[in-house]
Amino acid sequence: YDVDMKRTLPVTAAFEKSRPKADDFSKGIKAERRTVNGVNALFINGKLQTPIQGNPALRHQLTHKFLYHKYNMGIRNFAAAGIELLSVGASPSYFWKGERQYDWKTLDGIFERAIKANPNCKIMVYATPIPPAWFCKKYPQELEKSYFGANLRPQVSAGPLGSDIWLKAQTQMIHDLVTHLENSPAGKHIYGYLIGGGQSAEWSWPASVYGGIP
Repeated sequence: YDVDMKRTLPVTAAFEKSRPKADDFSKGIKAERRTVNGVNALFINGKLQTPIQGNPALRHQLTHKFLYHKYNMGIRNFAAAGIELLSVGASPSYFWKGERQYDWKTLDGIFERAIKANPNCKIMVYATPIPPAWFCKKYPQELEKSYFGANLRPQVSAGPLGSDIWLKAQTQMIHDLVTHLENSPAGKHIYGYLIGGGQSAEWSWPASVYGGIP
């Protein structure tokens, strides 16, 4: 039982000893949806992809500390199993510091680590527009409010689906995020973007997944 992932799996060690040559990403990446035998299929640079994507945890669920070693090992283990599709999270808390104010250092480092762990990875960016601290402080009236029993309280961990101010802010942020990533070294590995909003990044109305009334 290796909860800290201190050991390298034999299958991973064997794979990395004779790792196949990585694909050529110099011209970027092209993703297509095609129909194969009557079902949807994903092709990247003309090659049919196994429809499984790795999503290793980057942060501890309770402490929110970065688990860089586990993240690295998870990506390497997925690669050894032949899974090259990879989800990389782009939480606003990593880079969004204010109105059109960004610090990309942490986010760029995450993508750099992912590509180093598997130089052949094809990345789906998982962007989760949840209000960062600065927005909650500046626009407290825009946050969702939800009833839990008789108590009405703000939902700070959910994208306020009824706020025009938030819609404008998050739309600009996503535009700037995509522009930055596409012009970064990671851009040549990115095949798509998944945007997760609302409660828990699943587009549920705030509080509804916890039994409250938004």
